[in-house]
Amino acid sequence: EHWGSLVPHNSMHGRRPVPLSSRTVVIGKEGDVRAPSNPHHHIRLEREGDGNVYATHLSALNSTWLNSTWLNGKRLEHDRRTLVEPCAGNAPYSLSGEAPDAPLLFVSVPNAASARAACEERKLNGWCGWALRLE
Repeated sequence: EHWGSLVPHNSMHGRRPVPLSSRTVVIGKEGDVRAPSNPHHHIRLEREGDGNVYATHLSALNSTWLNSTWLNGKRLEHDRRTLVEPCAGNAPYSLSGEAPDAPLLFVSVPNAASARAACEERKLNGWCGWALRLE
């Protein structure tokens, strides 16, 4: 059963939404959702029976940020499940056609300058992000 989609935030990983149907989905170089510039297993998304979705940061080297933006969002702790929720602060960074409060996941952003470049749609080595469309 299809429960959501990951919508790429820049063209680094295409523009088509990636449907999510498995209870557990791993994002990364060798994950269920391919992110070639990220570690083998970077983020795990888990959908529980009650409909809640949790994100777990798996990489020991890179970072994962949840919501608002990678400039002021919440940095996920390694191996700790975090509830993924809509966030009104995401509106300025939401994609056209997506809910303005759609949860955002950004990975491997080394600093604020790189984050600003990403907002301007520059391709950055090692950066990718998604809006999470929950259905």
